[in-house]
Amino acid sequence: MRRSNVNVVLETITPLWTGNAWQENNEVRPSSLMGSLRFWFEVICFLAWKEIFYGEKKNTIKNKEEKLNEFLLQQGVKTEDVCCFLKKKLKFSIPEIIFGDTGWKGLISLKNIKFEGSLDNSLGLPERFCFFNNEKEIKTDRDCPRKRSGGWAVFFFGKPYFWGKLELDFWVVDDIIDGVFYPLLNFMDDYGYWGGKWNLGYGRLKIVGVKREGKEIDIKNKGTFNLNFGNYNCNFANLITSKSFTSNIPLEQEIKNFLAQKNIENIKVLKGIPLKSHDLKDILMELVQLKQLEGRRKFDRSQNEKHKIYGKVIYSESEGSKILPYIVRNGGKYDTGYLSLTALVR
Repeated sequence: MRRSNVNVVLETITPLWTGNAWQENNEVRPSSLMGSLRFWFEVICFLAWKEIFYGEKKNTIKNKEEKLNEFLLQQGVKTEDVCCFLKKKLKFSIPEIIFGDTGWKGLISLKNIKFEGSLDNSLGLPERFCFFNNEKEIKTDRDCPRKRSGGWAVFFFGKPYFWGKLELDFWVVDDIIDGVFYPLLNFMDDYGYWGGKWNLGYGRLKIVGVKREGKEIDIKNKGTFNLNFGNYNCNFANLITSKSFTSNIPLEQEIKNFLAQKNIENIKVLKGIPLKSHDLKDILMELVQLKQLEGRRKFDRSQNEKHKIYGKVIYSESEGSKILPYIVRNGGKYDTGYLSLTALVR
């Protein structure tokens, strides 16, 4: 299977944090970036084709490798045939075929990263920020308690974080570049998040250039996934339910209505929320506060469902938030809102 170099240049819209299990973020970790691509591809597969994230396999790891090696020796390395074999005979899920699994390297790999930026606190974010009960005033650092208690909601920014440009060199099997990789990049540019701490609005990056073997590529018209090893086709625009805020109803009610929606099968996006400040530091804090006040604290369903939607971290048990601050930068201005993944809650 022939592969090509696809060079992708991204710049930060919000901080990029790729910390490890010990919450240390001393470098931009390639595994975190690849993990982000895989996660969002899994979301697409689930919403578009009801593909489970990690399918059950009927073969042991050793048996899988033996069967795959035997097939490759007999049939050669035609991409479509190999993918069909992995899917039908070895019961791989689509994300496992594309990004790899034990005994299978996958069809996309990240070979090199170049940096033009800094790993520090370029935005001057506080260590922590907080607010008391339903009060609108946001306090920072020494004016905040060390942890959530007695009506105080406390949040910690991840520092240091990367701020600047990244140049990523991917090595991608030719047969999936147009039908998988470009649509995935296009999706990430519009709606995806990279790294971690998405609940704080981190991880929004803008793609500023794509080259294949040195030739510039315009990916903006490449939004349709087309996997040639099965009937897996969709345009990711069909997976998005988007709405812009209007002044017909109060902002708090608009946000409450958006956060309260359920039984929606798509990714939901609310755009155009007017905030008090145009400074990114304040935007991040205000979006987190509005989500807390109008969503989590007014949630009227079960505690278990609340944790699934808004997240929790309790020792070894954790659940990521499905409601994310959503920020797009147009020129020097920010369009702010929320992105909801509650369609994943079952």
